Amino acid sequence: MNSAFDREKQQEDLDSRLVVAFEKMAEVFRVLLWDQAKVHGLSPIQMQILIFLKNHEPALGRPAILASELNVTKPTISDALKSLVEKGLIASKQNPNDSRSRLLSLKSKGASLTAKIESFSHPLQEQLSKLGSTEKSIVLERMLTLIDGLAAADVISPQRMCYNCSHYKGDRHHDHHCLLLEKRLSKETLRIDCPEHSLVS
Repeated sequence: MNSAFDREKQQEDLDSRLVVAFEKMAEVFRVLLWDQAKVHGLSPIQMQILIFLKNHEPALGRPAILASELNVTKPTISDALKSLVEKGLIASKQNPNDSRSRLLSLKSKGASLTAKIESFSHPLQEQLSKLGSTEKSIVLERMLTLIDGLAAADVISPQRMCYNCSHYKGDRHHDHHCLLLEKRLSKETLRIDCPEHSLVS
């Protein structure tokens, strides 16, 4: 397979142009994360950890889960967590259900800071707001298909999304139904980070 970054190939191959477009979107996140991280003396991974802890249930606040969720190594997560504890932003205590693991949570200082740093995504949200609802629902559906395929290929860890959930029933194209909610889902209501997710075994 030839390189997607070969500019001559790109002119003839739509897949190559899409790969490069995704690379540009990844650069957007890197730039936005770094800009906000520098202001508060954090690294991008530390920012992601704080945002994850704020927006997910306490049971998911474990180092191993964070490493899987953020698709980084356990040593990388350990270093980032150590720094966040030293900065007084998160608390780490022994998991009462598993003596081998720790439970992490935001301290009041961390919660206050996280409320500020979450705004890093606003420039991207502003651009998305200019798209019509039909365009956005199509983009979401296609992105879910790509993410699910990459997880199935072990490029990233499985995500808490409709397509790999035991509650999902449908054809992934036109028919989407949630057995837990007992209702049909429209394209725009498909979930990518569902709190009720149950991974298909």
